[in-house]
Amino acid sequence: MIKHLKILEFALSSLWRRKFKNLGIIVVFSTVIFLLSSIVMLTYSFKREALLVLEGAPELIVQRVVAGRHAMISPGYMDRVSRIPGVGKTIPRLWGYYYDISTGGNYTVMAVDGVVNKG
Repeated sequence: MIKHLKILEFALSSLWRRKFKNLGIIVVFSTVIFLLSSIVMLTYSFKREALLVLEGAPELIVQRVVAGRHAMISPGYMDRVSRIPGVGKTIPRLWGYYYDISTGGNYTVMAVDGVVNKG
């Protein structure tokens, strides 16, 4: 037991002899570990969030643009698109713009089919 205490005493005295060097090494390694773990965590969370968002997204959106803004498409086009070979199903999308006077911002509001999963 005394032998272990002597080894511990030697290690602590060696660390104490160069305290600023050892403190600097601890700070640098802690910072590097913190940055790397933050990057890994953010990368994982962005990938997971993208997968959750894209899970309910359509594979292809057909839309009409007039003067730089989205315009309505007549329902007859849905039949034309559904007759294209390889198209599994066509679903109309309900959406619109909302102008908020208090913030002066335009919001795009889109209706969601089905149940919205929380989390």
